[in-house]
Amino acid sequence: MSKEPSLSVSFRGKPVQVTFPSLSREIAKKTLESEPFCKWLQQCCATGLEIESIELQSVDMFGPRVGFVKLKSVAKMRNDKSDAPLPGICFLRGNSVAILVALVCEDTKVYSLLVEQPRVPIGQASFLELPAGMMDGKGGLAGIAIQVMNQECGIEVEANELIDLTLLAHEKAVGDRPTGICPSAGGCDEFIQIMYLEKKITREELEIMKGRLARLSNHGEVITLRVVPFDEIWKVSADAKAMCAFFLLEKLREQGMVPLLGELATPLAAEPKLLMRNGNSIPQLAFGLYKVPASDKGEQIILDAIHAGYRHFDTASFYRNEATLGRALKKSGLARDCFFITSKVWNDAQTKGRQAVRKSVIQSLKAVDFGGYFDLFLIHWPVPGCFVETYKELEMLHDGGKIHNLGLSNFSPQEYEELIKNG
Repeated sequence: MSKEPSLSVSFRGKPVQVTFPSLSREIAKKTLESEPFCKWLQQCCATGLEIESIELQSVDMFGPRVGFVKLKSVAKMRNDKSDAPLPGICFLRGNSVAILVALVCEDTKVYSLLVEQPRVPIGQASFLELPAGMMDGKGGLAGIAIQVMNQECGIEVEANELIDLTLLAHEKAVGDRPTGICPSAGGCDEFIQIMYLEKKITREELEIMKGRLARLSNHGEVITLRVVPFDEIWKVSADAKAMCAFFLLEKLREQGMVPLLGELATPLAAEPKLLMRNGNSIPQLAFGLYKVPASDKGEQIILDAIHAGYRHFDTASFYRNEATLGRALKKSGLARDCFFITSKVWNDAQTKGRQAVRKSVIQSLKAVDFGGYFDLFLIHWPVPGCFVETYKELEMLHDGGKIHNLGLSNFSPQEYEELIKNG
């Protein structure tokens, strides 16, 4: 029990009293520094709410980390002359991510994966729901989704295979609508990001998945994997995440923001990658854009490549189709970090000096207009007397974050040695 009556937090520059009648001072301090509490307070501060006082009623610790928090706040609308209090009891658990999976079988039938587990809060010994996990601050959204798929479903997933349905839906939002889905706004802070994943699967792989048992010892969970027909998710599950995911996918397809079922499916086997000297990885398979037209036809060629599973695209200023690539990537509905984009600086910029090289790279970035950086940037040809200074300028752009990796194209061993000696 705390010997001190209260602590305080800053809210719009003013102290707000925080009491904790049933908690120790140590736990109360950890709670005020925890991610769920800080995000809740920041969100209240960013809107029209006024928080006058807070009572921490209970805290559940997940090991050394603050897990669930129940609090009672005295809250009012800012600039509300009536001074009427708002319902201020809050359950803080933080955000989560759920994954809707479509398994496109070789017999053309489509299935999905649900996890079956006991859910004590609703008094159910068996409940079917989408694979999901909490955002605990240790990894990004895609990282948590990948972890969930690996631990709960035994499936290896790459970030570039995931589509954030909630983010796509937010692009069509009317008004100041949050990005995620809010399952219980009257009592809980949770927002759920819903990801979508398609996988090609053989009949044998499908049979192996059925009834797979996963024991997540760190979380005290026993999970059984269930394979269900994709179109019957709404019939077999009462999970709100599943209903929202199904609806979002349908509406986004109607808007042309997500490709038709099966067009994004990739095999269960992971995409082959190579490790570069700096520790970064590069997809081994790339789709080269030389002679791909800068037109609607070119966009469709690139979209077809994306639907076939390509995520690494190789373009160049000389190809004059960087803008075409950018438009196709944006139309795919996949996020920037799903792709690996390579481009190159042409000879004319090299002959004009380092400023021209920088200008050429910036123009290429503007042409692609997708994320503000290149994963890999190459010197297209080693222009004699120029390529050393060109490389030095690319190094400057790399240090500034415009280029993540540097490389060479069409260099002979002698030219490579010259660059090493003088670079």
